[in-house]
Amino acid sequence: MDAATLLADSLRGRWPIQNDEDAWRALSALMFQLDTLEVDTAENRAWEATMRVLVARGLSHEEHTAARMASLEERLQARKLAQSRLRYRYGFKEGLAKLVRRDLRAFVRQHRDELAAWHRYSQRMAKFSERIGRREPRSVLQIDELDEPTRNAIWNVTLRIRDHFEEAAYSGLRQQGRSIAAGMWSQHFELPLDEMGSNQTMWRRVRETILKGDSLDVLDAVDGLITRLVKVEANIVDDAVGTYNSEFEHYLVGYRFVDRELVPVTDETEVTAIEEAVGTDLPGVRLHLQRALSLLADRGNPQYAKVVHESVNAVEAAVREMTGKNVLSEGLKELERQGYNVHGALRGGWDKLYGYTSNAAGIRHAIVRDEEVDEALASYFLVTSSAFVNFLAKVKAAT
Repeated sequence: MDAATLLADSLRGRWPIQNDEDAWRALSALMFQLDTLEVDTAENRAWEATMRVLVARGLSHEEHTAARMASLEERLQARKLAQSRLRYRYGFKEGLAKLVRRDLRAFVRQHRDELAAWHRYSQRMAKFSERIGRREPRSVLQIDELDEPTRNAIWNVTLRIRDHFEEAAYSGLRQQGRSIAAGMWSQHFELPLDEMGSNQTMWRRVRETILKGDSLDVLDAVDGLITRLVKVEANIVDDAVGTYNSEFEHYLVGYRFVDRELVPVTDETEVTAIEEAVGTDLPGVRLHLQRALSLLADRGNPQYAKVVHESVNAVEAAVREMTGKNVLSEGLKELERQGYNVHGALRGGWDKLYGYTSNAAGIRHAIVRDEEVDEALASYFLVTSSAFVNFLAKVKAAT
């Protein structure tokens, strides 16, 4: 279907535009379809046509600009979703998945300034009382406690997941919904299955946990739900994870889903670095980083020293693939000898980090106990290692 047909359908009523929000949704849907078709010229024509519609609605120039930036953000998220689904299905071994990954990177580079402007614009969309200075905007990171608005937002996302399975009950997917409910009831809440009755009993338990339970129980419930969604209904996992992350960001919750694991990472740049590194095609790297994520996500049995161990192992695997050297320090020297563009100061910094993990702290040889490495240090090593893996992948691609 071409862009003109898509736009015509939206204006004829298949996607009724009754207010500004509908206009943005129609625009986002249009851009998503065009990105899927990769028709740049049609996209430009559609954008111009859509702008004429919006101008006719009397929107200001600032609103036009915001719509443009919002559409870029929607298209970025669509690309990320496509990348995640292809990675899940093909492990980035197929040519199509690699093309999508390269397309995502090129898209971010091309629209970096506009995307940054959209994030700044969206952050300014505060409540009236906050804009006039009568109330302070939210500024405290929520880690140990979650306030009522945050719990309500988390439940509203969860409610949409529940509704998906209620609707699915009439479209041949009843068993998947029952499997999730039974898994949460018996494995997560550890209750007898014969006491569950209907699926709604389990969802009421989830609601009570999210709205009234301990904050860690809330996060455990959300994490458990996503884990079971992966097993039975993978098609909606990325949408659910993305929506949870959006609410976590808005309400300053100190956790994010990264590669479907709920981890104590909040900065979106750090999240992107880890996701990109997990998706690299350097052998062995993905496995080590996924192990690090799983360990960091295990709030019931934290093993932060092992997070550091797996994170550094990911860097070591990347260097080994590029140089054949099994020891990181030797591999970094070999990179320089082979002409890879690795600055001496950068190599020296990683030499020191490797020495720290191998000798001074003894992490890689299990000399220290887990309690001697805290969550902050484990997160630091995961993010830093991911960023360095991404750097090595780019160096390799450019050489």
